[in-house]
Amino acid sequence: MSICLFYYYPCVSERPPRRVELAFRRSYLRTMTLPHPTADQITLSNVLAALGDPTRLAIVGYLARREGRPTMCLNFTDLGSKTNISYHLAKLREAGITRTEVSGTSRLVTLRRDDLDNRFPGLLDSVIAAAVNMPMVRKIEEAAEEALAQGDRQ
Repeated sequence: MSICLFYYYPCVSERPPRRVELAFRRSYLRTMTLPHPTADQITLSNVLAALGDPTRLAIVGYLARREGRPTMCLNFTDLGSKTNISYHLAKLREAGITRTEVSGTSRLVTLRRDDLDNRFPGLLDSVIAAAVNMPMVRKIEEAAEEALAQGDRQ
């Protein structure tokens, strides 16, 4: 008798029943969380380093315009490949600028405005003032409006 390590299900050279496999996948997706720094762990050097990239600055500008509403990662694909966007979103999350929540297979991103304002008063406001008018932010908004218009036509 062998053990399938991925499923922790005893088996005799066969896979577990499909319903066990699906139940495992559903429970895994529900309980998955991503690491975020606490408000005290956010450092100015990490925040400034993360905001030094134009793509990440555009993401922050777009999230600021959304005013706290969660945004799916899919909205940022006009800025680069999926791998590139995942990298930039991870850098923003690790610096403490954004919060990413797992919802099934989607990721919902929000700006951690309260934590950043408490930690560094006025910093985020000055960054956002410069970022919201960037051409890259307008590009994201135009793509989102176009996607909505196509959804209305169908």
